[in-house]
Amino acid sequence: YDVPPEESGSARGGATPLTEESVDAQQSEIEVELEEDLTADTDIETLVTQEAPTIDLLNKEFKAISDEGARGGVAIAVAILKVLIPVTVRTLKRRVNKTEHGLYPTVIEELLRELCLADLGEWVWGGMKDAAQAMWQPNTGPLTEDSHVGTYFLQQLAALKQKRPDLAMDVVGHSAGSIAICRMLAAAARRHAGFKVRNIVLLAPGCTMELFHDEIATKAERYQNFRMFTMLDDYEAKDVLVPGIYPRSLLYFVSGALEGETVKPLAGLERWMRGGVPDEDGKLAVVQEFLGGPGRLVLSRSSVEAPQGAQCLAASHGDFDTDPATLRSLQDMIAN
Repeated sequence: YDVPPEESGSARGGATPLTEESVDAQQSEIEVELEEDLTADTDIETLVTQEAPTIDLLNKEFKAISDEGARGGVAIAVAILKVLIPVTVRTLKRRVNKTEHGLYPTVIEELLRELCLADLGEWVWGGMKDAAQAMWQPNTGPLTEDSHVGTYFLQQLAALKQKRPDLAMDVVGHSAGSIAICRMLAAAARRHAGFKVRNIVLLAPGCTMELFHDEIATKAERYQNFRMFTMLDDYEAKDVLVPGIYPRSLLYFVSGALEGETVKPLAGLERWMRGGVPDEDGKLAVVQEFLGGPGRLVLSRSSVEAPQGAQCLAASHGDFDTDPATLRSLQDMIAN
């Protein structure tokens, strides 16, 4: 089933083009072929009955099936089919609708989604997202160690800005820090009329395109200048998160496996800044137009002729806060 959509149809002798509907129609055929392959694989039984029960993050349903298989109460193929059928179907559909991240990474993402996404997503990513939002919740009563530090910081910053109207405020966020910035801007708009920062700078942002659209791209009144530094997709796709297991970057992994039940476009992934990707509500088109504005997007690695303040040579997700070219660009922006 590893057939790119553009190679289906007439390119394959007049066969029916691969669509989401045709994938659904072929599900029974997929199930039969998978069962035949599983039955012939002698390593599957060991994987399900001995390895699976030791993995704490596996979802309870599959763990129960593997336990039953270990006791001989259910065919091993049945346990695996319950996982592989939805994984195969979703992988094929993502290939059709152009939301895949390459065949192998997409399979890994969908396996994780099927086997342990609820716990894994909450453990790895959900906690950071929750913290980035909770820190701006209102404080009630006297300040204590349990008060929301972001709200206190915002109150003091707004008060200082009132005393010093000429005060320049710049905010810089890397990865999940972009989520905190989006939530801060929303909180400031609700509680501090006229609050405005000078520069918003995002480094390989991990916020969703939807959040970026809602809080930055369509809210020009909240800031004076915006600039994003992130990698060209060629570098993003080669930024291996886990050698031998997941060959794409952290942002790819978050987009494909940790943002809920379906793949979510992230603001820092260059592949979502181009045309030809799904855009059901039109928000991607708005973001794409916004990022096309003068000086708003710096893609690494930048040209040697790039102007000051728009240079970046980061080649991995963790490079942006140590790359000398990026740091010089930040210094140039803050100094001007």
